[in-house]
Amino acid sequence: MARAFGSTGKLDLLIIDDQSVMRALIRDFLQSSMTNLEIAEASDGARGMKLVMEREPRAVLMDINLPDANGIELAARIKAARPNTQVIMITNLTGSVYVERSFAAGASGYVYKEKIFTELLPVLMSALHGTQEHRA
Repeated sequence: MARAFGSTGKLDLLIIDDQSVMRALIRDFLQSSMTNLEIAEASDGARGMKLVMEREPRAVLMDINLPDANGIELAARIKAARPNTQVIMITNLTGSVYVERSFAAGASGYVYKEKIFTELLPVLMSALHGTQEHRA
C-alpha cells in the first residue's frame, strides 16, 4: 500500500531546475494542489544528486538541461542509486528522441513545461502508481 504524501520523514518531491522561477512555479502549484508535501529544490545536478542520496525522495521532477549535468544521464544515475524514486522530466525539449531516451534512462513521466498546469498532476500520480506516461 502506498503511503500518503507527508506521512514519513522521507522527502516527497525534489525539483531540479536551474531556473528559480520555474522551481517556484512548480512548487507553488503542487503545494496548492496537494497538502502536506515536503518539497526540496536544487538548481543543478550535483546538488540534486546529493539530496536524492540524503533524503530518498519519492519523486524527482527534473529539467533535461542543467548547468552541470544532462538530465537524462542524471535520471539514470538516480534510478541506479534509488530505484524506488520516480523521475519525471519537465522540459521544453519536444523531440521524440528526448522522450525515448528519458524513458530508457528510467524516467516514469515526461511533461512539457508549457503544460505543467494541465499535465503534471496526472503524470505524477501515474508515476507514483507505477506507470509511465508522456503527455503531449
